Amino acid sequence: MKPLFTAKIPGYMVGQSNTLPDEHIRHYLPGSDILTAAGTFGKISVQQFSLEAFHIYYVALTIEQAVSINLYCSVPLCFSQVVLAQSYEAVIQGIGNIRFKQHAFSVLYMSRLNSCCSFAKGQYLLLVITYPPAILLPVLAYFPGLEALQNRIEKNQPAFLQHTAHPLSAQLTQLVYQLLQVPFIASTRQFHLRNIRSIITVMCAQLNATGTGEPFFSQDDMAVIHATKDFIDAHLDTHYTISQLARKMGINEHKLKKGFKAVTGVGLFGYLLRQRLAIAKAQLEQSNKPVGAIARKAGYRSTANFCIAFRKQYGITPHQFQKQYKR
Repeated sequence: MKPLFTAKIPGYMVGQSNTLPDEHIRHYLPGSDILTAAGTFGKISVQQFSLEAFHIYYVALTIEQAVSINLYCSVPLCFSQVVLAQSYEAVIQGIGNIRFKQHAFSVLYMSRLNSCCSFAKGQYLLLVITYPPAILLPVLAYFPGLEALQNRIEKNQPAFLQHTAHPLSAQLTQLVYQLLQVPFIASTRQFHLRNIRSIITVMCAQLNATGTGEPFFSQDDMAVIHATKDFIDAHLDTHYTISQLARKMGINEHKLKKGFKAVTGVGLFGYLLRQRLAIAKAQLEQSNKPVGAIARKAGYRSTANFCIAFRKQYGITPHQFQKQYKR
């Protein structure tokens, strides 16, 4: 399949591969196509898959030196983007300067994309869904507050709602994590199609609303809950109690417990186990390490307990899973 986008990184020699670097292995999406670019600027990995007219890109960037990436696309497309980690800036021809903020989303349309994205030193994580305007226009028709966006798309003009950043709601965050946690295989195809369409609809509904639609959690609460998730992701080898996390993040225990489950769909300990198992699963697929070594790296002192947890999560033992990828 011919790539939709052309990317250039001016001023750097770039090497490419089809495997994830160690820094990005915890973001592995089973069933996706992988492209990694590396240079003195750092490492960028793109995991991509397509479902009907949708193209999904899960992008992780480890930037060691400030870098600009030029992106081009000659096909008219709508973009639904979620910034999961670290804000960045872009200059988009026909729209201007945009700051895409962490834990926020955006929807835009471009008849021809010509953009320059700037990344400072840091760790970035993005989810981008592209699709034809024929998919978005019928959805916009249900939301009177988005008439201006609809009119610009119908006139084939660049379209972007340049208001304040739109924070991720608990509902939208849960849909995004469902998309990223379930493997992309034939049996999950319809699940992912429904999920992607729901993400687009919920984005439009949130853009159309005057507030976030979630009075229980303020924007500051949501920022702390997302920061807690990021903290757990960075310390998967350590188990923190709810009390410890609440004190560390400066939030009420009850609100953290309720909010974290609303955002991720599971409790704090359940999320920790899920992330550890996801990393172990990627290592089983991509390496020849013994199951015991992978279990220890995932935080399990007992290989037997790891095997029980893995089978409960994925319906198959680690040894069976490893064998089916070594055939």
